[in-house]
Parts: sequence; C-alpha cells; structure tokens
Amino acid sequence: MCFVQRKCTILAFDDLVRVCSDFYSLNELEKARLLLTEYISEKRLPKHRSGTERDKARKRMADIAKVCLDPTVQLPHFYALDLRVPSVGTDHVDMSAILEELSSLRHEVRGLSHLRAELEEVKARLQAISATNTHRCADHSASGSVSHIGVEHFPPLITNTQNELTTESRSTADDLCSNGDAAQPFVVHARRLRREGLTSAPATRVNNKQTRKPVFGKSTSDKVKSVITRRTVDVFVSRLHPQTKNAEIVDTVKDIYADVAESDIQCNRLKPRYEHLYCSFHVAITVDTEKFQSALETFMSPDSWPLGTLVKRYFRPKDDRRQ
Repeated sequence: MCFVQRKCTILAFDDLVRVCSDFYSLNELEKARLLLTEYISEKRLPKHRSGTERDKARKRMADIAKVCLDPTVQLPHFYALDLRVPSVGTDHVDMSAILEELSSLRHEVRGLSHLRAELEEVKARLQAISATNTHRCADHSASGSVSHIGVEHFPPLITNTQNELTTESRSTADDLCSNGDAAQPFVVHARRLRREGLTSAPATRVNNKQTRKPVFGKSTSDKVKSVITRRTVDVFVSRLHPQTKNAEIVDTVKDIYADVAESDIQCNRLKPRYEHLYCSFHVAITVDTEKFQSALETFMSPDSWPLGTLVKRYFRPKDDRRQ
C-alpha cells in the first residue's frame, strides 16, 4: 500500500497495475484489499473469483489503484516495514535487492582471488620443472654423453613426386640395400637412390584379363532343343469405371497384344481407396523370354490403353515372389 499510495500520482494507471500485479502475489494483494475494507465499503473492493490467478491479481490491483486515486476517499499514510518495494526508474530503486546483488558479487570476487593464488602456485611449479630440465641437459652436455647430430645423419625429405613409389620401386630399393655394402648406414643408400634414381626397376605387369559375358544361342538348328523360358509382365491398371469386370480387362489385353493366349492372362481386382469412384487391377501376362522386352514396351505405351487410364509397372511383394 505504501508503494501504490505514493506512485499512483507518478506512474500511469496501466503501468502501476501491471508492475504491482507482476511483483506481488495474489495473497499479498488480498491482504491489501482487506486492509482497505477497514476504511471504505467492501462493495468498492469485491473479491473476484472468476478467471486465472493473473486475471484476479490484475482486477484486485485495479480496484486498489482506483481507491487510492479517488480524491473523495480519505486514507491514512502507509509505510513499508520490510522494504519490499518494486524498482521503478532510477529514482525509485529497491535498495534491498541492490545490496543482495552487491553481496553476491563480493563473494564471486573473493573466489577469483583464490583462483589467482592457485595460478601463481602452478606457474611457480612449472618454472621449477623447467629449471631442473635445463640443468640436466647442461650436465649431459658437459659429460659428453650426447654427441653432436648433424643433418647428414637424417634421410632427405620425401617430396610429393618421390612419395608416389610403387610396390616395384620399394622392392628395387630393398635390392639395392641388400646387394650393396650392408655395413653402410641407411643415409648412404637413401642418397644413392636420390642421385641415381630407380632406373633398374622392372616393368610393371598389368593384368588385362577380361571376363567374357555369356552368350545366348540364336541358331535355328533343331538337333538340340533348349528349355523354353517364360517371364511375366506385371502391370497395374487404375482409374477404371467401378463396374469394370475382369473379362473386359482380359479382352483389352488380347486386343493390345495379339500373341498372348487367354490362359496366359491373370487379372486380379485390387481394393482401391475409394471404391465408388474407380477400380484398379493387377494384370499379369506370361510371355516367352525373347518377347518380354517387346511385350513390356507395348503394355507400357500410352497408345495401348483407353483415354484417362493410369498404367504403370506392378512390383509384387517379396512373399509373392518367393512363391
């Protein structure tokens, strides 16, 4: 009440209602309402029971603000004892919140000081280790246990061109090392290979053996008979009239491809999504293997089927293929 009574003439009405309803809880607003009912009629401060808690808080805060803004109402001067006042602007700040934030910042700064001390300790340890290693290297150098290592003790760097050695090149290098003086170090052999090159490498053998594809006989000789193989052309036909019969599909297939017998045509009616609009069929036509490609092209031609018919390849499920 202290905050509302002093800020109602400074802040806008909607801003005051929004700030207080967001900052204070519904129980705190109810206590303020009951406190005002001691000085005015309770009809001006009804207890709103409908809506969410946020709506109730806004309605109660609006009633309290209206009472404080009413010049005809004589209210006592209210004072804040716990200093729990929302911060509004630079001249209306919640000092208790600032003090709490300042205390937490001081605690964090103290923690950083501990980290600084730990970093200094780690730095001192690293310097001690570095100094110890330096003294050890100096002692070894004075005793002569470490000899001077020059560039000639290391093999030459491998360039991109030299890195593309084949298997035969590596075997040639091994032959050169084995045939030469075995007592010589590897550096000498590497220098020789770099200077003379790998001219004595045998030619690379390329195996160009090609696998011949199988052939199928075309001779008309009847001395030896081959097994007659047959394949099936599976076609999916849809967007037909719902009253279309299987016999009509069979007659259409015979008109399209005259070389097929009626016994080689199987027509199965499928269940469409909308049975009252159209019907669909799976048509399986069995033909000889040598005629399969021509039969497939004929049945997949748009000129073979009536206007508006949907035709495409039909692929059977795996279970049907195994059978």
